[in-house]
Amino acid sequence: MNLLKNIIRLEVLFLLAGLLLLIPCLFAGNIATDFTIHDTYFVVEHWHIGLLMLSLHTFYALIYFLIRRNQNYLLGLIHLVFGTPLFVYILLSSFFMMGGSERRYYGNNDPSIFIKGSLPEDMSLVMILFLLAQLCFLINVILSVVKRIKQKNKKI
Repeated sequence: MNLLKNIIRLEVLFLLAGLLLLIPCLFAGNIATDFTIHDTYFVVEHWHIGLLMLSLHTFYALIYFLIRRNQNYLLGLIHLVFGTPLFVYILLSSFFMMGGSERRYYGNNDPSIFIKGSLPEDMSLVMILFLLAQLCFLINVILSVVKRIKQKNKKI
């Protein structure tokens, strides 16, 4: 595990994951996802979804870079392996929950679309797993800060 930790660092893995999530969005061109929430009509291009994923993974890479000496590598890997695919699944399923609806405002303003349950039935399990992955991130940050404080106290 130590050899793997020294060769493949978590911040590099998160940056690569963010770039890999951005690549398909570059080829999507001008494809946009349209959805309505209440009386507001949103048009989100896939490019912006990719930038959101890249910026989130860049933030995680920065945090893991700052705590690299005291981090728990296994918790970071769990965060990456479970958090990234589940984030993509939640994001895409929430954007496409109307499932091929018309691109007209008057065709999308039926509130029963959201009530009928066009979201996948296992969304609650996915959300719980995603939150557990984010909890691994928080635990990793807190443990690394505590380790750093203990190291500074030993030096004094």
